[in-house]
Amino acid sequence: MDSLSITDFRCFSGQHEVVLRPLTLVIGENSTGKTSLLPAIRIANDIRFERTPRFNQPPFLMGAFEDIVSRHSPKFSVGVSVGRVSVGSAESLRIAVDFVASDSEPVIDTLTASWSNITCSFRDESGKKLAKLVVNGVTVLENYEFRRMASLELSSWSYLLQFLAWAMEEEKKQDKELIRSIGRVAQYN
Repeated sequence: MDSLSITDFRCFSGQHEVVLRPLTLVIGENSTGKTSLLPAIRIANDIRFERTPRFNQPPFLMGAFEDIVSRHSPKFSVGVSVGRVSVGSAESLRIAVDFVASDSEPVIDTLTASWSNITCSFRDESGKKLAKLVVNGVTVLENYEFRRMASLELSSWSYLLQFLAWAMEEEKKQDKELIRSIGRVAQYN
């Protein structure tokens, strides 16, 4: 894990990125968020390894959604960046999860994976699992329904990463028209 990103998480309003090294020291005044970083790192690690995030297991008892989200925001996000995923690559894979409240508990709202200039995301809307693909800042696919996913959970990363790999391969071919037509995405559905 190269970095942690958090948005509207506990005392951290807005988006923040923390670079992680083999030895990372966290220093600051009292009540500045040092202790909040530890459960965020654990949640990011859970996300990275497709485990259900543990919000209320010792030693980090974070409470209900309202206790975790910053200043009554409708959602919070936790993400991780993993560098040099392929040999010789200086780029990193970024994965993130947006959480919203359901019965006062945090539940997954959106899964996002980014590599280079391509971003793929899945979100749950009224029981439908919808995909979005952005290449070079241009949305080339939006609200594409993935029917094979029964629920949006961290095990859905395999679908998302397949989708990202497919989009990267198409981008390498420089076949923009094929990406725009996006008909072949159905093979992942």
